[in-house]
Amino acid sequence: MKKTITILFSAVLLFAGCNQEPAKEINVEGAWKFEQHIEGKAELNAQSAAMINSIVSLFKDGEVEFKEGSIDMKGPVVGNRKGTYTVKDGKLDVELGKGSQFSLHVKNEGANLIVLFNEDGDQETGKIVLIKK
Repeated sequence: MKKTITILFSAVLLFAGCNQEPAKEINVEGAWKFEQHIEGKAELNAQSAAMINSIVSLFKDGEVEFKEGSIDMKGPVVGNRKGTYTVKDGKLDVELGKGSQFSLHVKNEGANLIVLFNEDGDQETGKIVLIKK
């Protein structure tokens, strides 16, 4: 019985390991500029709307360059800021100095970089489209 349980457990682990999708590679490298903010289908409460407007304002009328773990942001809201970033499993983590950190979900759509808010069908809350500069 113990041998059967061990074999079944090993088979489950092997099956789970084989069926996992590989992490999607996200290309953020390069210089980007704001193209548009596409609003989602979901009705937003005041707090969610303010959060999304705040994130949009970081990129709107601005530029951002990602290069080998370094970020250079320029814009009317953020000013000229430099920092570091990492990308893992579609999550972009940015640090622009103490007290200025944020995480965003990103993906590539063709040649564009997309900043996602929520892509959940009727609960979709929109996205920001960044294009190569």
